[in-house]
Amino acid sequence: MKQINPEHISALLSLINNSPYFSLLGIQVCELREGYAKVVVQLDQKHLNPFGGIHGGVYASILDTAA
Repeated sequence: MKQINPEHISALLSLINNSPYFSLLGIQVCELREGYAKVVVQLDQKHLNPFGGIHGGVYASILDTAA
């Protein structure tokens, strides 16, 4: 069974995690492999909507990143 080149995965994680959008939202992709992605976000005041809940755009960004 073929495996994805670990150096490619490392370079991809670095590119993603150092992008301005992910830095702005505090999103980080911790693990990435075929069929699996672990995405984390350190929630803060900036992630909340006016009613005190997590803004839907944060959820959408996490889902979009993992997919």
